[in-house]
Amino acid sequence: KVSSSRQPFAAIGACSCSAPLARRALPPVARMADGMGHDSGSPQPPKSKSGACAADVRRAPLARTDPKEYWKRVRVLYAGSGAVILGNVLEWYDWTAYAYMEDTISELFMDGRDSATWCVFAVPFIARPLGSVLLGWVGDTFGRTVALNAAIWGMALSTVLQGCLPVELPGAWMILVALRIVSGLSAGGESAGVNTYMTEIGGAGRDHTLVAAVGVNNVSGSLAFFLANAVALLVHHLPLATQRAWAWRIPFLLAAPVGIVSVLLRRRMHETAAFREMHAARERERSVGGASDAARSSNSSDEEQGGVAWPARAGFPPP
Repeated sequence: KVSSSRQPFAAIGACSCSAPLARRALPPVARMADGMGHDSGSPQPPKSKSGACAADVRRAPLARTDPKEYWKRVRVLYAGSGAVILGNVLEWYDWTAYAYMEDTISELFMDGRDSATWCVFAVPFIARPLGSVLLGWVGDTFGRTVALNAAIWGMALSTVLQGCLPVELPGAWMILVALRIVSGLSAGGESAGVNTYMTEIGGAGRDHTLVAAVGVNNVSGSLAFFLANAVALLVHHLPLATQRAWAWRIPFLLAAPVGIVSVLLRRRMHETAAFREMHAARERERSVGGASDAARSSNSSDEEQGGVAWPARAGFPPP
């Protein structure tokens, strides 16, 4: 048996469907403090077949209440995100292909200095935060798809050009560093843009698949690591002279077909509804602000000419 001193606390923690019973157990002051000061006979949320409140069911995660519908939504989400996933594969493929070919790149561009080669590998890590800021501004200003298209262009071109770099060219290592910087900027914008785009394309119920949507980075990253590892392994099975002559270019040049397909797919991507609504609201605010500024300017000019602006518009004769 629960003592009378503990009943109010038990009532407060009860389900909202049992609120009338809970409110009877509370004194008037406690009912007002708890936000339940209305009559106990007021309508309550309907109950589901299981006896739970409909409001509580709506708040429950879809993955727990209806797993079949949840996985259906996840499949649809991933199936419609091929352009995003493929571009993300290209991002991480470039990132790892350089690392797997580090021994050959060191001999060709860095005179065998492994420390210098790994410093060039680290350059994109420094550029990535800046890329997130720059392309993040592009995505917030011009659209999510604009930022994602810029990121895929930068990633594809920088990767392919690394494979086309002439070894005999004086200062080739500096061009390699510049291309790696472009790669880092693009990768930073790609990561931020993909996460934002995937969280906004889920529609009205996107909150139920939010974590799965952001997890696309892990899916595409795993595919990229596998592909880069497989290609580098095949290249390293070739004779050393062949690797240094032309085979080292293969992992970078293979990014060309992936990049072309990614660019074509991303050109067909639709802007997210969330950004379109935000852009429309921004345009309405600008139009309202422009009309207000014009009205204030008109009033000021009328007053400067000795007239009274608003009474004249209301039908009053000027003084």
